[in-house]
Amino acid sequence: MVELGRQSVPAANWSVHNAFGPIEKAHALASTGLLHWAADPAAVLRHWRAALPEGGRLLLGVPCDPCLNELRDLVGEGPVRWRDEAQWLALLKGAKFEVHAHGVLESEELYPSALDFLRHLHRSGVTGDPRFSPAELKSLLRDYDRLNARPDGVVATWAWLLVDATAR
Repeated sequence: MVELGRQSVPAANWSVHNAFGPIEKAHALASTGLLHWAADPAAVLRHWRAALPEGGRLLLGVPCDPCLNELRDLVGEGPVRWRDEAQWLALLKGAKFEVHAHGVLESEELYPSALDFLRHLHRSGVTGDPRFSPAELKSLLRDYDRLNARPDGVVATWAWLLVDATAR
């Protein structure tokens, strides 16, 4: 990802960090598709707040409930504790961020089949528990296709909370 960033915007300073621990000082931070993987997102937000000066900006995109509810209905929560918009906003407030704008972008995406949908998730880097045996995976694919069928394929609901906030 960093290499793609360097190619797209060579004037920016691109580097790799452990975003879940303390990070170096910055005037602004942007994160998308990361925070929900943290075991303790409140602690991560406190680290991010400590890296920003008062008035420093945080742009955040994080999946929120009801994201992927069709899949979660079949397999459970997996490695992510899903939070809704209010829960994420409360975590931001607790970490001393002032939210200036926020909203949930929700869309239903169609995939040719459950197998195509799971391949899409895999290509995006999504991994984790639960791990399925071949028989469990076959059953999951069959159930997902059956329960979420549309005329043009199967549906998956995506929901992302988008936040523009500053450090208090």
